Amino acid sequence: MIKLEKIYKLCDGFEMCDRATAVKKLMTKGIEKSNAINYYNIWRRHYLESREDNLKLTGVFIMQGKNRKLLEECSYKERQKYLEALDKEQLIKITQAVLR
Repeated sequence: MIKLEKIYKLCDGFEMCDRATAVKKLMTKGIEKSNAINYYNIWRRHYLESREDNLKLTGVFIMQGKNRKLLEECSYKERQKYLEALDKEQLIKITQAVLR
């Protein structure tokens, strides 16, 4: 059985992909179709909301050089790095924005 960490690593950056595209990307990495579907489903349950309306909740932008990305458009690792760097007050503001 594969560890969750490996699934997260395989599915890194799939936030803005649809299911079919994500499964194809996993299959190009040498994973069988049935396993690719299972891995994607596990990953999706942990990192994405089931409704598309909830994918763009915060309106928080991350500056990367001259580029600006929505927090939800960043990969999991980018989000983690960004959120770990924030202080308590900033985290409270983001949480309040998500809960509105």
